[in-house]
Amino acid sequence: MPEKLSPQKVKFLDIHRVFPPQEACFVCRHCYGKRSSDAIHWHDFHELVVVENGEGEHILRDGNYRIYPGDAFLIKTGEPHGYTNMRNLTLLNFCYRPHFLGAMLDELSLTPGYRHFFEMDPQLAADHRFQNRRNLSPKTLRSVQTYAWEMLDEQKQQANGYRFMLKLTLMKILCIIGRTFESQSSDASAIREITQLISYMNQHYAKPLTLADLANYCHKSPRGLLRLFHATIHQSPISYLLDIRLTKAAAELRSTQDAISKIAVHCGFRDSNYFSKLFLRQFGTCPRTYRRHHQTSSGRISF
Repeated sequence: MPEKLSPQKVKFLDIHRVFPPQEACFVCRHCYGKRSSDAIHWHDFHELVVVENGEGEHILRDGNYRIYPGDAFLIKTGEPHGYTNMRNLTLLNFCYRPHFLGAMLDELSLTPGYRHFFEMDPQLAADHRFQNRRNLSPKTLRSVQTYAWEMLDEQKQQANGYRFMLKLTLMKILCIIGRTFESQSSDASAIREITQLISYMNQHYAKPLTLADLANYCHKSPRGLLRLFHATIHQSPISYLLDIRLTKAAAELRSTQDAISKIAVHCGFRDSNYFSKLFLRQFGTCPRTYRRHHQTSSGRISF
């Protein structure tokens, strides 16, 4: 029976010892060997995963999906995931914090391939993402592997300018991945509409948005938007909006000293009790306990 993801099983993956919060990027190579499963976890950075060898199942919030050599996928900050039913699985994990990559990433983000793979694809329901996936060609996979070894060597040697070299090499990898996924799937129009709406939600999540507001933004009827959203995301638009608000709130709990009630309002919740109830359901712990476990700064925090 496939392993399922539940809030109570999700753990924070703390690799701050090797990838401190002030660093931009880090690469590691995981060889799972005979291990059959990996702990379900989340982390405070983006992770580009490239499958080198073997196979397994990737556990995501909405299901388990087979992965094979040449597969590449992005796990964003705060997204819970894990692996199971692994057979000699080897992964290249490119970890990075987008806000530290500056103008280089800003320029790359304007390209169609980057928008498709790094912005559109992670928003989709997992079956939608994996159903029409495209593998890296053997030649492209070898290029990514070569750059990964260069990054690993820079991390080990730490010669002058190694941080710059890490960022530069990572940007080459992101560009290669973007070029590979330049062409979009046959349902690109629907995906583009959904992505534009999700972008709007991410910009205006603090506002009291209703289903009618979201449908009006897309120039659709509420019923039509519900059908489209369920077909692509497997959630209702309002449920997805709540997920965005909770993710933003979790980030503020980790990084600020603001009162929990203030964070709730700032993230679009008018009732802090309702916010705490939803947060517990999503993360398996209350906001106060979550903050105590994950905040690195000290100081007195009021509710």
